Amino acid sequence: MTHDPSRSSALFEMMQRLGVDPARRSIAQSELTFLTALHQCQGCKSKEQCRHFLDTAPMSFAFAPGFCPNKDLLFEMQFDQAGPVPDGLAAPLTVTERAIGAED
Repeated sequence: MTHDPSRSSALFEMMQRLGVDPARRSIAQSELTFLTALHQCQGCKSKEQCRHFLDTAPMSFAFAPGFCPNKDLLFEMQFDQAGPVPDGLAAPLTVTERAIGAED
């Protein structure tokens, strides 16, 4: 059985555009989680819809589309990797930050 990179390229492109770096492993990005996502992507029935989404979506976006069978795994990967919050996904303001902003 040969590996066809085009069959899994959507997963890697989706990860990249969601700000998920596969090199930055965390507990949620274990090999099993990644292999599960890869398997789900390869067996996905929405490949044409996915390709259209990736072709027309901005270069980065906050969440995987609802039709994606990996939307929950990708969400976990986004927020479980160490480091700063990805652009466009600002953390909610704390009570103190909201109070300071209200004084302005």
